[in-house]
Amino acid sequence: MTIFNYVPSHSSVEAQFEARSYRRVLKNLLGIRRKREMNRMGAQEQLRALHELIKIYGKSHRFTRGSVIDYLNGIAGRVAAPGS
Repeated sequence: MTIFNYVPSHSSVEAQFEARSYRRVLKNLLGIRRKREMNRMGAQEQLRALHELIKIYGKSHRFTRGSVIDYLNGIAGRVAAPGS
């Protein structure tokens, strides 16, 4: 069994945190610095994206790889920092 220890470089987007977030919150478009607030916003965005996709595809739609990617991009697109 191989265990991978992935450590992003300091210049990587994955290693950039919001100022004064005590390394708890990654850089984001909304400037959120509190972990609790980011969790709340993430949950809110999941619901928003899900409702949007239900309007597009309907309740009986069987999600494909493409529609799941659309869903995830819908969530991340409003919160994540560019390049992440």
